[in-house]
Amino acid sequence: MVNRALSAEKLLMRHARRKQCAKKENRLHAQSRTSEGVFSLNDAREAGFSGRTIQDRYQQMHFHRPFRGVYAPAGIPLQDRALCHAAVKRTAPDAALSKTSALWWYGIVNKPPTYTDCLLPHARRIRRIRGIRVSRTRTFTKEDITVYNGIRITTPERTFVDTAHLISGNIEMLIDKAIRENLTTIPKLITTAIRLLHPKRPGARILLSVISKLPDVLHKTRSPMETFFASYLTKRNLPSPDLNVPIKTDTGIYECDSHFTSTSTVIEVDSKYHDGPFQKARDQRKDAALERSGKQVLRVRYKDLKGYSPRKFLRELQSALSPSKPKNKEETT
Repeated sequence: MVNRALSAEKLLMRHARRKQCAKKENRLHAQSRTSEGVFSLNDAREAGFSGRTIQDRYQQMHFHRPFRGVYAPAGIPLQDRALCHAAVKRTAPDAALSKTSALWWYGIVNKPPTYTDCLLPHARRIRRIRGIRVSRTRTFTKEDITVYNGIRITTPERTFVDTAHLISGNIEMLIDKAIRENLTTIPKLITTAIRLLHPKRPGARILLSVISKLPDVLHKTRSPMETFFASYLTKRNLPSPDLNVPIKTDTGIYECDSHFTSTSTVIEVDSKYHDGPFQKARDQRKDAALERSGKQVLRVRYKDLKGYSPRKFLRELQSALSPSKPKNKEETT
């Protein structure tokens, strides 16, 4: 009877240990879900595992180790995105993906990097790590670091400053792509480049020189869609509008994206956020108030500029922006 009681107690204790271990594993999987299954030793300790347990499982081929102190489930080959997560976790807790690796992570360039670039504060020192290129900077601030798709990464503006001297041949095309993908705007790029301007940082100088060749109207836009529309007008020799102008109506003052004073035409540049029912109702009230004040209101979407019938929209836009013809004498009498 005593042996049976002891065996039952052992079974209960074993079941409790397995249940507790399963909870730890679920917690660790939940933490590493956003990092392609990659986790560091600190992540495992936060989930409740000890360093000895992780080491034992690594020796038992449950995990494989791309870098020292960084693990991933065995049997799953590490793709490029998982390697970026592993490199950032291996470098330091405050490290951030940077330079060409950040350009690839944002989808601005298509070719994955051969080496993973990471950025660190200047005060932090680290040994060389095979497969990782570590850069240290004195301008490592919170406004230059963000989290994008689960990884710490330099902002698109800081990324362009750090890589402008490396992609100088394609920088205009890559900036256009970043703007189309709603990653950045021209004013943000200008602000960041001016703040980081330094003789030892050629990327900021190159970025400012490239942007200075753009029309002045592009420097005043507040969103990627506004920048794209202003560039659309410039390339087709259409008149440049006054951007973000407040217009007084009978129900209040409304700020309009583009106002052409010569034809009293207001063009609102809408993104997908204007598809909601409440925003649609606000837009309708705004359009009605502007039309009562004598304005012609047009709303532009990306599909109008690059859709199935861009020529038809271009004709409508040209007719709306062309000054009205003077009436004949017969019509005036």
